[in-house]
Amino acid sequence: MDKKEEANLCMMVGQGTESSLRSNISFTYENYSTLLKAFRETHEEANRLANNRLKGLNNWLESKVKQ
Repeated sequence: MDKKEEANLCMMVGQGTESSLRSNISFTYENYSTLLKAFRETHEEANRLANNRLKGLNNWLESKVKQ
């Protein structure tokens, strides 16, 4: 492969990568609010489950202390 062919190949790869990158960035910005909402809902659910588990553990420990 000569230098001119190598340069053309690099340009073609670079253009494809740039286009793909723009597409991915656009996708990220368009869906940011949806992803953020899903994260918040998941985080709230995880906190709720953790709190319920801790309340149950606390009740169990209190009953052990009373004994």
